[in-house]
Amino acid sequence: MNTWMVQKFNQIKLMISSSVHFLYEKLIRPRSENEDDKRKEFILNILLISSLFLYGTGFIVSSYNSSEIGYDGINPAFTFIIFILFLFLFHLSRSKSHRLSAYLFIVLFLIPLFYAAYHWGTDLSAVPLFTALLIIMSSVLIGTRFSLFLTISLSVVFILLTHLQGNNIIPVDQTWKTEKITDVTNDVAAYIMIFLIIATISWLSNREIEKSLKRARNSEKELQKEKELLEVRVEERTRELQKAQMEKMKEISRLAEFGRLSGGLFHDLINPLTALSFNIERIKKNQSNGFEDIEEDLDKALKVTERMRNFITSVKKQINCQEEKKLFSLNQEINETIQVLTYRARKNNIEIRFNADEDVKITGNPIKFNQVILNLISNSIDVYDSNDQKKMIDVSLQRNNDCITIYVKDYGKGIPEEIKGKIFKDFFTTKENGTGIGLHLVKDIIEKDLNGEISLESNKNGTTFIIVIKQKQL
Repeated sequence: MNTWMVQKFNQIKLMISSSVHFLYEKLIRPRSENEDDKRKEFILNILLISSLFLYGTGFIVSSYNSSEIGYDGINPAFTFIIFILFLFLFHLSRSKSHRLSAYLFIVLFLIPLFYAAYHWGTDLSAVPLFTALLIIMSSVLIGTRFSLFLTISLSVVFILLTHLQGNNIIPVDQTWKTEKITDVTNDVAAYIMIFLIIATISWLSNREIEKSLKRARNSEKELQKEKELLEVRVEERTRELQKAQMEKMKEISRLAEFGRLSGGLFHDLINPLTALSFNIERIKKNQSNGFEDIEEDLDKALKVTERMRNFITSVKKQINCQEEKKLFSLNQEINETIQVLTYRARKNNIEIRFNADEDVKITGNPIKFNQVILNLISNSIDVYDSNDQKKMIDVSLQRNNDCITIYVKDYGKGIPEEIKGKIFKDFFTTKENGTGIGLHLVKDIIEKDLNGEISLESNKNGTTFIIVIKQKQL
């Protein structure tokens, strides 16, 4: 039984909720798009619905009194006309013409106000109360500017009426001043009704304003969240673009360095090619002298070919960008890099010396290590000019347990103190045609790919770059 009653109660509750929602959608829900217009339209619809209810009830009551008991009061036809007028205003409001409906609504209330002030005098107590009601309604339904205009206009009209009535130019019915106590009680009831209407309109207006403010605050919070999210996305995208740009610049830097080296590379290829050609020519001439001479010439040709193969392998490493990790010899990579730079160093009268206590092997990317040594030695070559006396570059390799240290030292003028902290920053360069990528690339590879650190020591007698790599001994 209790379950049945709960189900019935829920059904009735659902039916009432659906009916209220339906009536709200059809009769009250604003159709304007602007937030302020929605608030004004909502309050106007409430007032129009209330007016229709009151005048509809008044028409029914007055019609009943006239037909049944012969009451000589308000004419039902007048009440019906007022009802039709409010119905027309409601139709205008629901037809997306709520501003016109609001203006006509105020005008409709102005008519009895002017009539009361004109017929019974401006000192009638209901006149200022009704005026206050109209000013508040005009401010809520239309706007403060129109409300100010209405206030000024009504003040002028009332001042003029008071002057005309005071000089007996317009006759005034003053019988209301001698009414009985019962009539005064009716006036008090009317005043209370006006107060309630003013309070209701103010409450509705404040309620809608608070809702709008709440929506604005929520929108502001959502906007702030979107802004923060957008900032994060922009920051991430900026990092991605910077990373992509840096990769492009690294590629350009590699190609630029290869371009600088190409003259020396081709020069160093000519010598073994000439030797190879010479030995092949000797083989052809010595065919009749026996196999011993031919074998000796073939050995020389094979050695030259092997030298060319190693040299070309070193060159490929400078322009290759593939990712690979394997066990490789640091000594071999340093020697190959020195071989690639030999012509450029020799052309500038620079001697490159390499010293290592032992053959050191690590696991990593040999191509990237090759790029590190190439950049450091190439920079050391660039520090010298034609006036320098001691033109040497010392490269040394040491192992101390699991710590591998590489030194690249030049004997130039050193790095000024004020730029030491900027030397590894991207796009920072002191060279006239430099890209500012080389040392940044070196630091990036050492820290990310070789799990090491790079530092420098510099004074007026030269600069030493120190690379420390921590790997287990192999």
